[in-house]
Amino acid sequence: MTSVAAGEVDSFRNLVPTSMLEETKRLQQVPWERKVTDGLGTRHQAIQHSYEMQPETPLAS
Repeated sequence: MTSVAAGEVDSFRNLVPTSMLEETKRLQQVPWERKVTDGLGTRHQAIQHSYEMQPETPLAS
């Protein structure tokens, strides 16, 4: 361990305690699951209403 701290060894492994393993995996996965629209907030009420409006006449089949 002292040779790693002193910079004499270039290769080493980071050890994660078993109690932190699941949380570490979750934190590593979060950026990959994030959507572009996350955290954008809500639309103004008038604009949201226009998205929820139904057409006046149904589409003829």
